[in-house]
Amino acid sequence: MPDQPIADQTITGPVCTAGMCLDILREYIDNERPSLRSFYDEDLLMQRALQAEKMVKTLTRRGCDHQTAEQLSLLLPLQAMITALIRLIYIDDSLSMGNAEGGTAVTALKAILKQIAKLYDLANPGGISSIRFLNQELGKRDINSRNVDNVLRNHNFSGIANIGTMLDMRILKHFIYNRPYRLWKPLIVMMIIYSACEGHIAGSMIRDLKLKARAKKH
Repeated sequence: MPDQPIADQTITGPVCTAGMCLDILREYIDNERPSLRSFYDEDLLMQRALQAEKMVKTLTRRGCDHQTAEQLSLLLPLQAMITALIRLIYIDDSLSMGNAEGGTAVTALKAILKQIAKLYDLANPGGISSIRFLNQELGKRDINSRNVDNVLRNHNFSGIANIGTMLDMRILKHFIYNRPYRLWKPLIVMMIIYSACEGHIAGSMIRDLKLKARAKKH
């Protein structure tokens, strides 16, 4: 179905203010992610809080209930302050994804990317830094809801889904092991996959990657 515009609605009830958002962000850093203090001073935190307040109001005008609007608007900054991160999305472009459910998985993937891009439009004017593929050295930069449809246009789904290997090669080796300088701001990576991670106990692959990253520091 074509994407339908959402009509603005009148805001009623309490709205999360920038001050409230700022308190939540401070508490999150102090109690959950103290290492982020090296990236975010009070001025930058206030910028994130103001952006969250704006996002709450926009979502509410578009018909989202207050609780969900506040959760969405704070979820993004709370997940390591996504509005100021290097933001990457990796897509499983294996044959498993391309052929799954008679091709409907790709249709669903396009819809998911569209919704993610819309959310990023509200959270960060720069959109998604980059969308890349696991099996091909291709990708798109500066993605927003207006150009996200181009990401999968005429893309060739091929190969197998070596998810663990590709995580190691495209993320750890590229951004950590072989990087000549320190990342200047946090990196968040989202992966959209269809295939299961074969040969791994649930959660073991992430633990292994964390251990390798820690070992690299020492």
